Amino acid sequence: MDANQPINVTGKVDSMKYRTGRRHGGRTVGIGVLAALALISAACGSDDTTSEPSGAESTVADTTAPAETTQLSVPAATDGPDATEPDTTDAVEPSGPATGEPLRVGFVNLEGGAVSVPEIRVGFEQGVKYVNEERNGAGGRPIEIAVSCNTDFTPESSLNCANQMVEANVDVVFNGADFAADAGLPVYQEAGIAQIGIAGFTPAFNAAEGDVFTYLWATEEGLAGSLVAMQNLGAEKMVMALADTAGARSYGATLIPDLAKEVGIEVDVQYYPADVDWATFSQGLVATSPDAIDFPAISDVECLGMVPAMHATGFDGPVHAGSCNIMLSVLPADVLAGVITHAEFTWRTMVDESTPPEIVDQIDTYEKYVGEANPDYVGGFSMLGFAVAVFGADALSTIDGELTAESIHAGLPGATGTVPFSEIAFDCSGTAWKGTSSCRNGMLFTQINEDLTRTEFDWSPIDLLALKS
Repeated sequence: MDANQPINVTGKVDSMKYRTGRRHGGRTVGIGVLAALALISAACGSDDTTSEPSGAESTVADTTAPAETTQLSVPAATDGPDATEPDTTDAVEPSGPATGEPLRVGFVNLEGGAVSVPEIRVGFEQGVKYVNEERNGAGGRPIEIAVSCNTDFTPESSLNCANQMVEANVDVVFNGADFAADAGLPVYQEAGIAQIGIAGFTPAFNAAEGDVFTYLWATEEGLAGSLVAMQNLGAEKMVMALADTAGARSYGATLIPDLAKEVGIEVDVQYYPADVDWATFSQGLVATSPDAIDFPAISDVECLGMVPAMHATGFDGPVHAGSCNIMLSVLPADVLAGVITHAEFTWRTMVDESTPPEIVDQIDTYEKYVGEANPDYVGGFSMLGFAVAVFGADALSTIDGELTAESIHAGLPGATGTVPFSEIAFDCSGTAWKGTSSCRNGMLFTQINEDLTRTEFDWSPIDLLALKS
């Protein structure tokens, strides 16, 4: 990206990226929970930090773009085929139980440490159970979770998991949330084992085109989308609060300032430690006098700490609370006033009369399977784990011939289909977001209503097509 060359930021996603284009009621289907947290909190390993929450280090992105150049243009909807859009309209959805020799897979997730998301693992396990019982598994073969490995924020933990996967001779690895994934990536590449994941949570993992395949937008699009969303809500100066990790500091030093200049908004990047005091940290954010606050959370627990703390400061600008969803069933409506979220797909809180019946059926199925394992996990990040199981099974089912580690690695770049819980097409050939592991694009933003449902903004989804070059 040339920092001296301004981009034309488009405010709406190209309708052709979706199977059915613009949907009923003028809205486009979406879904949501964990993604931007993965995008900007990505870590090759956690940084040691001695900064106090009230005096968090910050990086200010200088921008000289005049106000009149920062407005978004909304492209007219177009008809006709898109060369980069996979044809999924005639695809036959597999059904029935899987048979035959199991396909051995591995699963890696952030679990057991100070920050832990076991709900993603449970969602994945139940998603595997669902595709094995009702969707013919992966190409007719049942999926067997041969190895499940936990990571923390250290490179050593991710490297350990990678070595375990190679030793177990798995055919493919599913990645839940791993914020040190870059450390293990060379091991998988050397062994020729492909990874299927939620998002590119770390820089090298995000850029591993042809080795990693994710169903969410690329880091570049996720970060820029947050800036554009705040700009659409009237902000000229915003603060972005990130978990203090190596990946986040890398993005805060280079990518975020570059994107801020191109979008035309001033961004102050601040970092919070693992033992953050949310009340003190929130007061420090407000003291910088921002118009808006962007907070891509790593977990629902963080949103439950940050959002009430921000409310207590009296800050009346927009607050982006990542893709957190559990807070809608825990926090009162007045505390959530002014809070926005992004969405990976259609969550239960986004369902209305215009939601296609097939998507409602998918959500019902997810709630049934995850509810059988742990009712407390329904509605949270377990949906991301469930989705990666379905996405992976669908992608694997597009590969002709016997599924082996070699054929999977070679065949996944040709995988096309539809992201679970949505009408959003995925295409893993590299056309969705050039040079990254992402198989889709188009970032969705929602406002929280008084009845604690969510409605997509009329300027959503955001598709930053100009950043692909």
